[in-house]
Amino acid sequence: MIQIYLRSIHCHEETDEVGADEPYVLVTAVNLQPTRDAPPFEVVSYTFDDVDDEETHQAPGASRSFWSTTGRPATLTDPDSVIFVVSLMERDNGKPDVLRSVVKGVVGGSLLGSPSASRADRVAALLRDVDSAMGTPTGFPNVDDKVGLAELRFTRDELRRADAGEAVRVSLDINGDGGRYQLTFEARNPGWQGFELAPAGSVAVAGGLAAVSRIPSSMELWYVGANGSLHDRFWYEGANWQGFELAQPGSASLAGAVAAVSRVPGSMELWFIGANGSVQDRFWYDGGGWSGFELAPPGSASTSGAIAAVSRIPGSMELWFIGANGAVQDRFWYENAAWQGFELAPPGSASLSGGMAAVSRIPGSMELWWIGADGSVQGAFWYEGNPWRRYELAPAGSATPASAVAAVSRIPGCMELWWIAPNGSVQGAFWYDGEPWRRYELAPAGSAAPDAGIAAVSRIPSSMEVWFTGANGSIQDRFWYEGATWQGFELAPPGSASGSGPIAAVSRRDGSMEVWFVGANGSLQDRFWHAG
Repeated sequence: MIQIYLRSIHCHEETDEVGADEPYVLVTAVNLQPTRDAPPFEVVSYTFDDVDDEETHQAPGASRSFWSTTGRPATLTDPDSVIFVVSLMERDNGKPDVLRSVVKGVVGGSLLGSPSASRADRVAALLRDVDSAMGTPTGFPNVDDKVGLAELRFTRDELRRADAGEAVRVSLDINGDGGRYQLTFEARNPGWQGFELAPAGSVAVAGGLAAVSRIPSSMELWYVGANGSLHDRFWYEGANWQGFELAQPGSASLAGAVAAVSRVPGSMELWFIGANGSVQDRFWYDGGGWSGFELAPPGSASTSGAIAAVSRIPGSMELWFIGANGAVQDRFWYENAAWQGFELAPPGSASLSGGMAAVSRIPGSMELWWIGADGSVQGAFWYEGNPWRRYELAPAGSATPASAVAAVSRIPGCMELWWIAPNGSVQGAFWYDGEPWRRYELAPAGSAAPDAGIAAVSRIPSSMEVWFTGANGSIQDRFWYEGATWQGFELAPPGSASGSGPIAAVSRRDGSMEVWFVGANGSLQDRFWHAG
């Protein structure tokens, strides 16, 4: 199911008219898939004002689609099953809506007059008839001028990629009446949608962000406010997002991480780095309010460091954080016992601003990764009845000092991990039970911001999805299905995200994913997807 629409128009050179151009575009879309003689069609218009040389103007985008011909998403896999004719006019005293009606009438006659013609003959007839209709005067004394027209085509592969979620763009150059224009069209599956969850200036642009889904009909999200407060946003199916302040201004480090787990459906636990380098704990049980305590005293944690947590069994939680001295600290809890802890890696082991991720692929095991002080990627694992053991997954210089880390275990016998390399590439590593770790490049050099956020989920055992902040402030999506290669698309355009902000994601049920990121303007952005 895809939509196709005009994304932008770029003027290389204005037409010969006096003053700035006022171009408008008419796109004729014909659906040849039905077998009846008169195929459905539509003519969609786009108007632009005050266009000068070397200016780019954005079109309305997906809100004004010409595929399908009803304006709604529809299946399109064969490029020969449609015809798109793009006409460009320069407005003087004419009326674009009137010309649109004229063109629509001419197109209807052209299609009725060629019921058994081949596609190529129908395209030729449409180009001829639409070109003729463009010369119809719709205003006086100065009639509108014809710039030109062309057929727009997407390849079969481009349509496939668009259906998979990639925003696929195709450009047309149309020249005439002294003007030179480039029109860019976009095809994509509109399954992803989004909104602003918290307004500009609300969020610390480098602060922590964490989310859980404790039951399929609910999600909860926490973030550090621009004033060092900690905010909670929660959602229940059938209701709007709501929220409150969980910790007052000045409580949280503006660059510290946040982590959360839901060990049982009726409970959530949250940790964040205090402004004073403490580690703060907040917990909630169904039917009660939030409570909290200080898990580690002031000066214990790096104020720009990471936190990771898992709940491998309902009666236990484990938490890790970067110490102020670069050590890796472990804190663990078992039901009916107090929190305990130890030093997992000595001082100088971890980057003070690097990321950390953990998974529990089976109830009797946990695995943890962090960015080393030397830019390495370090790992540690635990099996019930055995002590923790450490290893180096990637050597010194493999990761940026402030790289985030994301990990999933999509099936019990597999783990996958991602981080940002110094050259701006996104690196991945995967492990299957009984085999060594293997590495690969998920996105090439220059793709990611050096301090980029990264998050991942596995909504079903045969799929994984990863999001990271692009070098241009975009949010990039990469997805994988078993038996296929990694693919990807741009989820949010350049300039959308803070270059040093985190990303959080959950999959509350098999057919849904939700992603949050910090906007470049300090807002909190939400993007969500539902299957079908």
